[in-house]
Amino acid sequence: MANLIAGFDAGQTHTSCRLALVAADGGIQPVASGEGPGVSHLAASGGEERFLAALRTSYGAARAALGNGSRPSLALGAAAAGASGIEAGTDLEQQGQTLIATALGLPLERVRASGDERTALLGPAAAGPASW
Repeated sequence: MANLIAGFDAGQTHTSCRLALVAADGGIQPVASGEGPGVSHLAASGGEERFLAALRTSYGAARAALGNGSRPSLALGAAAAGASGIEAGTDLEQQGQTLIATALGLPLERVRASGDERTALLGPAAAGPASW
């Protein structure tokens, strides 16, 4: 049985959500993506609200793209987001994780938040060294 995971790239101009299935053997199969509005720094006025809206909108678009056909009851198991201004080990990292959990209805231990510099560097590595 596969588990559904979501990855977010939350930028100032727009937010992308990618959904993937993770198989029991660890293989990952991308299945859908969606777009939403951009975010601002979490500490900025309205930052939390923009972050929540961006996650919810892009996730909703990705779920719609996934469709109801063969996977109507596939539940989200975990999520991670990269956004500008979130630095490892800071209060903003914890705040980001709490907001992700809130937006997606996930337990806190099933979400991660990081700076977008990490996702920008790690994203190409998912396809292997040849993608660099």
